[in-house]
Amino acid sequence: MKAHKVWTGIIVFVVLGAIAGATNPSKPASHATIPPPPVGRPAPPPSALQRSRARSILLASVDHYQRLLELGQAILGTQPYADGVQGLAAYSDPASAASRFRDYRKRPNPENDLSFQRAFARADHIFTADNEPQAISDWQADMSDSQSALVGWVQTAVGWQISQDSTVKLNAEAATVRAGLAKARRDALRATS
Repeated sequence: MKAHKVWTGIIVFVVLGAIAGATNPSKPASHATIPPPPVGRPAPPPSALQRSRARSILLASVDHYQRLLELGQAILGTQPYADGVQGLAAYSDPASAASRFRDYRKRPNPENDLSFQRAFARADHIFTADNEPQAISDWQADMSDSQSALVGWVQTAVGWQISQDSTVKLNAEAATVRAGLAKARRDALRATS
């Protein structure tokens, strides 16, 4: 009976000691613990290679939209039709500016080209929330504005072809597209320098 009391006392002592060690953090545990992650440590800046990759993605998108404008301008030509009747008649001639511009609107379809959003997602993925420069978001806003301006230019070009819109308006729309793309180009360089 005495041995039973001794063993019971030892077991109670061990159990109480384990509980006290588990509830008292000042006492070291007998097993290794995983340290908590560092708090407040900023993410490292992207490497030069990562910044170069982001710059290439963003600038390629700007160049793409610049080419869309230039292609449309080349197809459109410099002489509008006298009126809507002539413009509509020109659609039946596949070599006419009206027919080629109609095809340009279908393919490459600049009015629905939102590829800058994919470029933004790809470049954005290179950065983290901690080290992403504001210029990346600025670039996205500039490209959205530029794409909208390109849509405006295309629609004005249709009116210009049939002499409903002036050359001054057409050129102003193109200048708006170019200015937006120039701003986006600056933001891409600022974001990745």
